[in-house]
Amino acid sequence: MGAGTANHYLRALKGWGTWMNRNGRLNGDGPAAKLRLFNERAERRHVRRALREEEAGALVRAAGIRPLAERGGERIKGDGNKRTNWTYVPLTPGSLSEAAARARAKTRPC
Repeated sequence: MGAGTANHYLRALKGWGTWMNRNGRLNGDGPAAKLRLFNERAERRHVRRALREEEAGALVRAAGIRPLAERGGERIKGDGNKRTNWTYVPLTPGSLSEAAARARAKTRPC
């Protein structure tokens, strides 16, 4: 659990203790009144950053081609011959254009 998540739970616990104290359900301080919050900057798990121009372009291209690529995905037959057991090979950035080309070959023009 990260420091941010732990702080979220700790704040909720402190608020619950404060509520119990105000409503006469608890004498004295709450159960977590003396606990300190964790340092979120010291335990940074993911450093956030902006996308580079080429990453943003690749993301937009993938989002535009994905519906077509899903139509052209390769099937994997499961147990038996029933189509309900079939699945598709997961799409990856490298297989998107191939799957989209298969879908274009399958699709009839309107």
